[in-house]
Amino acid sequence: MLVAPRYRRPLLFLVLVISLIQGVGLSGLKVDFELEALFPQHDPDLAFYQKKLTPFSSDESFLVLGLPCPQGVFNSETLPALEKLRAALQEVSWVRRAHAITDLSYFTVDPFFRVTEHAFTHLTDPATFLPDSIFLASYPDVEEKFIAASGLGTAIYLNLAAVPAGKDRQAFLATLEKLCTQHGFPVYHLSGALDMETTYEQKIQQELILLSSLSLMFIVVVLWSYFRSFSGVLLPLLIILLAVSWTLGTLSFFGGSLNTLTVLTPSIIAIVSLSDVIHLMNRFQEELVLGEGIASALHLALGDIGKAIFLTSLTTAFGFLSLGYADIRPFVEFGLFTALGVFYAWFLTIFLLPLFLNRFLRLRPASHPRADHLQAFIKRAYGWVKNRPRLILLFTSLLILAAVLGMMRLQVNAYLFDELKADDAYSQSLQFFEEEFSGIRPLTIYLDRKDGAHLMQPDSWEKLDSLEQYLWENYEIRSFYALTTQVKRLNRALQNGHPKAFRIPSSATRVELITQVMDTIYDQLGMRSILTRDYKTGLIEAKLSDPGSAIITQRNEALEQYMGKLFPSGQYEVRLTGQAHIWDKSNFIITRNLGWGLLTALGLVALLMGLLFRSGSMLFIALVPNLLPLLGVAGLMGWLGIGLNLSTAIIFTIAFGIAVDDTIHFLSRFRSELKKGQGGAIAIKRTYMSTGKAILLTSILLVFGFGLLLFSSFQTTFRSGLFISLALGLAVIADLFLLPILLKGWSNRSI
Repeated sequence: MLVAPRYRRPLLFLVLVISLIQGVGLSGLKVDFELEALFPQHDPDLAFYQKKLTPFSSDESFLVLGLPCPQGVFNSETLPALEKLRAALQEVSWVRRAHAITDLSYFTVDPFFRVTEHAFTHLTDPATFLPDSIFLASYPDVEEKFIAASGLGTAIYLNLAAVPAGKDRQAFLATLEKLCTQHGFPVYHLSGALDMETTYEQKIQQELILLSSLSLMFIVVVLWSYFRSFSGVLLPLLIILLAVSWTLGTLSFFGGSLNTLTVLTPSIIAIVSLSDVIHLMNRFQEELVLGEGIASALHLALGDIGKAIFLTSLTTAFGFLSLGYADIRPFVEFGLFTALGVFYAWFLTIFLLPLFLNRFLRLRPASHPRADHLQAFIKRAYGWVKNRPRLILLFTSLLILAAVLGMMRLQVNAYLFDELKADDAYSQSLQFFEEEFSGIRPLTIYLDRKDGAHLMQPDSWEKLDSLEQYLWENYEIRSFYALTTQVKRLNRALQNGHPKAFRIPSSATRVELITQVMDTIYDQLGMRSILTRDYKTGLIEAKLSDPGSAIITQRNEALEQYMGKLFPSGQYEVRLTGQAHIWDKSNFIITRNLGWGLLTALGLVALLMGLLFRSGSMLFIALVPNLLPLLGVAGLMGWLGIGLNLSTAIIFTIAFGIAVDDTIHFLSRFRSELKKGQGGAIAIKRTYMSTGKAILLTSILLVFGFGLLLFSSFQTTFRSGLFISLALGLAVIADLFLLPILLKGWSNRSI
């Protein structure tokens, strides 16, 4: 029903005020990326990590600069250039210390605890480069940090005095690029929180511009090709832009930000708004073609599909709100504000768009060949469904079988840093450190001596040494750093730096000496990062190539069993922790929780259908065509070996919430035809011929609309676009081919 004339000006004033307020919020919208925001906020492992690892935290920030050296490292060109670059980096205001092999040294300790440093490299004498490289190789605990596995690369470690932000961060990174290029290292790679945050924030901004631009062009092309008038484009476009701006403004007002998930919100709201607009204007166009005036056509269109659009908005919102089960802030924000945006789109489409069309539309959209082609296809499709129900049911059964077999192969599996595509510069940097250095996946183990003793004792050292050997042999680590690493280094230093002395000391005298040296130079050794000052609590840090969380979970189970035997519970508390461990758990938790969220959305939609149609069998009829696309996507993921994780678990709830819309439109029209006194077969045919065209059209638009997300460089966005488009394609096939067959067995009953 059109808004009554006396309410039109208040409505326009209300829309104007809301738009101005939301514009203020939109101007303050921020871009943010924080890895810990993706952790489950009420998880005990996160609480343990935040509490127990605080004593090992450092105010310092580190950035690793990886430098490919095609000619090798130890030669007369690379080493001098490397030292000049290191010295130049040392002068950068944000850098406290720049470490490279050119200033690297080992030390020896005499019986009087006097420390003497010895350089690993001698830059003034090229004849020593080969012996220096051989000697450095005898120090594997040092070489692995500075020399690439292939020998064709090196690393500089930057200890930052402070973490630059905003424009300072951009200037700092630009300085790094300039210095690397000037000193003969045009190709370089960065690893560190600063670079990760900068890269992701830049990518989010680029994604917003790219996806918004593509969505806008897509919407304009669709509206123009369908309505062929400026008013037919501008009026719906205004509704869509208002829905998007209101959503983002609300997001900003409530403290939300654009992140790797909420950057999807503008595109999704635009696509959902377009679907609402097309459904309304398609029905409006039908009445115009029949000769109705604009006001009458709008009144009839709203009366016919207004309730259906509200129901579809409600079910779509259910899908997004179910993301709240994730208990992860970006997911909750994404689900909540996108659901709110869906209702903004509904409100503006139902109340404001008809007002605009009634006031400003001057040209009547006419039937054109493209619409005739759609109608002809719908007519042929109906004949095919009517004449081949058994074939359709057989095909459906085979699809379900293939999907179930594929689902049996599904597993929760995620990689730490696979959010960006492989050809992205940041991904290539990660790949460089993955292949050439110790890998990008950290392993952190917390160890606490509970029996009143401390870790600076031979029995603890021996257990730690046994754990290290286990990790090298069974966990496939590529580096190890713990208390025993420094103990071995001190033992080596007390024996004139001899490489073979890098081991746990066996004599009581040597143990006593190492303990005394440790007390004396605790801070100089940087022990705070792995051992508390009372020597009772420590960390074991290791790194490895990332094989995926599924394999890591298996390794962790075996590791925990081994540690339980090695460290008696009465004497020690030993526990896996760290960001990587919590990240793996996050993927498991969100997959489980979103599974419950999807079941909740299914239950709400089933309840809604039951209340609307007052029939238990209609629950089955309404849900089956929308469960099949989910089964198909899950089965395909299983066959392709794509795991369930943070970036794929959201696909199912979003796809279901949107896919069920077409079913509701179909069933609502079917119900309307039955209420007019039509028989079951006639009601199905008239519903198919009328609503089928709108369903096919909007589904095509939704598939192509979500297909725009394939241009994203974020894997979450890319996979969402790919699998949601696939699910929507399967959904329209189920609605047009399976749903009418299901309704046949129910056709003689009134809803």
